[in-house]
Amino acid sequence: MAGYYPTDIGYNLENFVFNELKIEGFNVKVGVFDDKEIDFVAEKGDDTIYVQVAYLIIDDKTIDR
Repeated sequence: MAGYYPTDIGYNLENFVFNELKIEGFNVKVGVFDDKEIDFVAEKGDDTIYVQVAYLIIDDKTIDR
């Protein structure tokens, strides 16, 4: 929906996850859990899921997130 960037794998992966959540009927927002930003907070009925998208996990900062 926002364009295609073939060299930005992380962006395309986030876009794919967002679209799949929408297809599954979730209301999707960017959120915060405690003091950390979360890529997506997806809600459907009484269900809430928190999704952090990462193409590579190569350092402790990414793992902590």
